[in-house]
Amino acid sequence: MVFSSLEFLFFFLPLVLIVYILIKSRYANMWLFLMSVYFYYAGAKEYAGLLLGIIAAAYVSGLLNIRAGTVL
Repeated sequence: MVFSSLEFLFFFLPLVLIVYILIKSRYANMWLFLMSVYFYYAGAKEYAGLLLGIIAAAYVSGLLNIRAGTVL
């Protein structure tokens, strides 16, 4: 799936935005995260593991920075 495809413009984007508006703000970021991962997975399934690995590494790195007190 690419940003200029009809599937993205007329199905995926409206669905994501409508659900984002309807859900409570506490879960809005999680919804956008899950839909982002799905979007990239739909575009390149072979890189899904790499994408999730990079996300996990960045998350753990952020937690370690917070623990060490080295957050900018």
